[in-house]
Amino acid sequence: ELPLALQLTHLSGGGVANAATATSALRRARGPHFAGYEDYRFEPPDEHAPTSGIEGGGDFDEDSEGAAHDDGARLVADRISATTDANGAAHLVLKELPASDGPAELTVETSFDDPNGERATVSRRFELWPSALVVGLRARSWAATPGQMRLSAIVLDTAGKPVAGREVVVRGLRTRWLASRQRVVGGFYAYEQKRETKELGELCRGRSDAQGVVLCDANLAEAGEVQLIARVQDDGGRAAQAATSVWITGQGDFWFAQDNDDRIDIVPEQRELAPGATA
Repeated sequence: ELPLALQLTHLSGGGVANAATATSALRRARGPHFAGYEDYRFEPPDEHAPTSGIEGGGDFDEDSEGAAHDDGARLVADRISATTDANGAAHLVLKELPASDGPAELTVETSFDDPNGERATVSRRFELWPSALVVGLRARSWAATPGQMRLSAIVLDTAGKPVAGREVVVRGLRTRWLASRQRVVGGFYAYEQKRETKELGELCRGRSDAQGVVLCDANLAEAGEVQLIARVQDDGGRAAQAATSVWITGQGDFWFAQDNDDRIDIVPEQRELAPGATA
């Protein structure tokens, strides 16, 4: 829950007494960014991925994949009433805010009747954190051959300052796409595919140094897409997680999930290009 304090004051001075207010709040997920740590991923694991077994096949559904990347906007308070006291102050509590394993943003808007008869509003945004600590994760490459891979994690507080002496545990979740191309009605072709996932368990762990950095080597022996998930706990036992993915090549083809069209992804050599530069 989140307690809120409201204050209405006349421009000429003095509080607006006995004024009725209505407060609403919208919560949405957000991706944290910290200066100097742009190479680290701070986003939590993909909650829409299955944890074990094989997910059903069928044509690839862009909408279902996109659902994993939306901000999950949700109305958590709808026009909560409060009346100001003789000094123009009011207090209310937003109760039962939804739990989240990743950072979120809460936009709170309060409306009231202005003395000139118009409806006025004021809003403010609050940062919500699942833990007093933030963990980020980085792999040296997005693709690798089976074997040892050096991973780097960073532990920060919510202001982006390094935190030393915190234990970080990294576990893995492997995904394989099993696909075949089939002819459908009308002479078109579509991909029939299934996603097979496997929990790899703990891959490595370590404690953050004075710069908040944890270096560890993970043994990635199985081919496929591996989601690496780093986890750290604050003093209250609240966990923060971050995830990144790497592709481990096998003896066969390097296979990705397929759309029902022919497409090439263009990957730039540099993040930014100056005018006149060649890409």
